[in-house]
Amino acid sequence: MSELTRAPRPTRSTLIRNKVRESSVFPFAVGFRRLGRSVRGSVFDEVTYAIWLCADDYFADIRFAYSNSASNESLDVEQAFSGRVSLDRDHITWYHDIDTLERGNLYQDEAQFCWKDDLLIEVGEDYVEHWKSFPMLSPQSYGVAQLFDSGSHGQNNQGAKLIGRAVVVGASAIVLWAYPVPGAVLFEAVPDWRMVKSIGQEVIRPDAVKVLNGISNDHTLPDGWERVV
Repeated sequence: MSELTRAPRPTRSTLIRNKVRESSVFPFAVGFRRLGRSVRGSVFDEVTYAIWLCADDYFADIRFAYSNSASNESLDVEQAFSGRVSLDRDHITWYHDIDTLERGNLYQDEAQFCWKDDLLIEVGEDYVEHWKSFPMLSPQSYGVAQLFDSGSHGQNNQGAKLIGRAVVVGASAIVLWAYPVPGAVLFEAVPDWRMVKSIGQEVIRPDAVKVLNGISNDHTLPDGWERVV
């Protein structure tokens, strides 16, 4: 896998924060669970547990198959990815900078979207996905922290190697890392953070729960981690 660096920051005019002010398309932080999808006109169904978290212009997405289902579709295979997201009216673009699949450095994904009642409908080139938002515990229960290589982490070091990211929205959180082998974990707070599912590397980062506690309780983060939201 090619070396990962920080994704280019989307133009300020397209950031979620600005779109909130303009049209309230998204709240400042939101979490979605996928209810189903159709690929190339297939029957609308769901074979994967998929969670999408978004805080400011950062996002994280994790997906794993239900035990009694199998699909080779790219939307359904076990995977996790994260990066930055931008909105332009009804167009959304995701810039990946951590990805458990071999999509290449700084992969870019885009789609159209609209709201129908409380569902977000995402329409891609050959698919349709339905996402339902889940409630926040409180307006403050969100945050993002990042880990860069030793001695070069921080928002102003654009060329620094990105090691990991944690995204918290309400009682859900996704922690992802790019090295030494890409991996990710979905966590839920019940009330303490517990692992729901891991993807990729079997050995979970030992600082994952400490990072989530630091974000959710506004405490000091483990060494090397920096809160960005």
